[in-house]
Amino acid sequence: MRYGFRVELFGRPLAPIRDNIDEAQQDAVRLKMGDFDEDGRFYLDVGVELQPRPIRTAKAA
Repeated sequence: MRYGFRVELFGRPLAPIRDNIDEAQQDAVRLKMGDFDEDGRFYLDVGVELQPRPIRTAKAA
């Protein structure tokens, strides 16, 4: 099973599940819920999390 990441605020989803954490971080930036500091470290606002979530894929026949 593959895992992706989703931006959540106090457990409520704010964006779709993304394939990688970089895309989820960009969602947080677009939503103004996170950003990069001057040293390039990523931070999130209080209550916001990048939660790992399973990515469901269709089974091959």
